[in-house]
Amino acid sequence: MVEDDPSSLQVSRRMLENLGYKAFVAATPNEAIHKAAEHAGEVHLLLTDVVMPKMNGRDLAQNLLSQNPSPQHPL
Repeated sequence: MVEDDPSSLQVSRRMLENLGYKAFVAATPNEAIHKAAEHAGEVHLLLTDVVMPKMNGRDLAQNLLSQNPSPQHPL
């Protein structure tokens, strides 16, 4: 999950974890790219703010998909 509002990020993280998901959170697109690169497994879902400084959510998703292409991605 990528969200530049700290309160929204933490509430969302707690909700996802309470539902049994392992949530990786990032406050910036660059942080998300770095965490995804370090993660050994697949990333099954990206939840992102659409409007963020320096990179929007769609560009972030395309960046992550170019690093880890999947035949089933929705973009």
